[in-house]
Amino acid sequence: MGKAHKKFLILVLLGLFFIDLSAQRKEKESILTVGFGLGMWNFISSAINLQDSAQASSIPTLNVTYDYGITHNFSLGAAVSYNSINISNPNYSYINSSGVIIYERISVDYSRVNVALRPLYHWGKRENFEWHTGLRLGYSFWNAQLNTTDPFYSDQVYQENSYSFQVLFGSRAYVSEFISITFDVGLIEPYIASLGLSLKL
Repeated sequence: MGKAHKKFLILVLLGLFFIDLSAQRKEKESILTVGFGLGMWNFISSAINLQDSAQASSIPTLNVTYDYGITHNFSLGAAVSYNSINISNPNYSYINSSGVIIYERISVDYSRVNVALRPLYHWGKRENFEWHTGLRLGYSFWNAQLNTTDPFYSDQVYQENSYSFQVLFGSRAYVSEFISITFDVGLIEPYIASLGLSLKL
């Protein structure tokens, strides 16, 4: 993360702490959030690019969540996230059935869609600002697309569809009666940190 990005994140967090507008949580309240997150794949792609034999690129985790207030302090929500990474080797070679050495650029595209439920407990002392903690219990659908002419190449990294578990800790600050900025930190995938814009429905 560059210096400019770090300064921006610090300013956002300070703004979340000091802002003082009127808003509050209510029973039967619905909040829709759209945001992006930083995940392990972003760190993995950066580490791979330090090598000479491979290249990688990834996108931030895209998140959409819907939270419904069961009580003043508890909500039950649904979440969907998507992230992807491309890993390539520009200097791959193999011997074909005719005994000829084939040189090519080989690559694989991984993508993951995670759907989940997220029960949250909301707390905080300011009407316009809250903290929340909770869980994200879901299922991840994996997809991999391999690009090579080598018929014997075996992908050892691909994972099958699997259940997911994440511990969440975050905050939400209202900038108007209906709009707020949400920041989450997650333990384990699909993201480590996420920043989003929320709309009270």
